[in-house]
This record gives sequence, structure tokens and C-alpha cells, in this order.
Amino acid sequence: MVPAPTGAASLPAPSGDETTYAEQSPPYTRLALDHTKRLLQMPLDPHNGHLLRAQTTAALSLIELQLQADVLRLRTTEEDRRTQKRARALAELAARVRSEKDIAADETPWSTPRPPTNGPQR
Repeated sequence: MVPAPTGAASLPAPSGDETTYAEQSPPYTRLALDHTKRLLQMPLDPHNGHLLRAQTTAALSLIELQLQADVLRLRTTEEDRRTQKRARALAELAARVRSEKDIAADETPWSTPRPPTNGPQR
């Protein structure tokens, strides 16, 4: 039989006025992890189907969660690399456009100030 978690009754239930659910979830998460740790540390008993099923389910759930976390971390790293690459490309493009604009401004005949004219030209 799986031992009952200790201290479960002492944790306050989340309420909207005093605290948010997010503030209360870490103690419950820690409690669940402690319970899972105790469950997985129990010796395997091939004759206790309920315990064996609980241990297998807990182990597979933890493995799946770790894989999801790893995928998210790799995806974030790849997105950061792509973002940095785009930023470098945009900076290079902006520098090239500025230099081409400076060169074009030097080559235009009206780049020097023209003398004022008398009235509108037609």
C-alpha cells in the first residue's frame, strides 16, 4: 500500500482574495513530487499489481515531462539563434542601405543647395 502524504491537510486551499492559485501551487507541486519520489523509491513487488501500476505510471509520466522540458528548452534555444541571426541580417542590411544612401546623395546634382528662384516654375 502507498503511504499517505504527510502534511497534506496543513496546506491552505487557494482562495481568490488572499492569494492566487499560482502562489499556492508550488507547495502542492512539491508535495506531489515528494509523494512520487516515495512511490518510486519503494521496492518493486511483482505480486502487488496496484503498486506496480502506480510506479510504472509515475515513472513514465516523469520521463515524458522531462522530454517535454528538453524539447521546449531546445526549441527556445533554436528560436533565440534564429532571432539573433535575423537581427544580424537586419543590421547588415540597414548599414548597407545607409551607405548606399550616402553614396547616392553624393552623386545627385541637387545634393548641393540651389539658389532661391523668383516664384513658382512651370
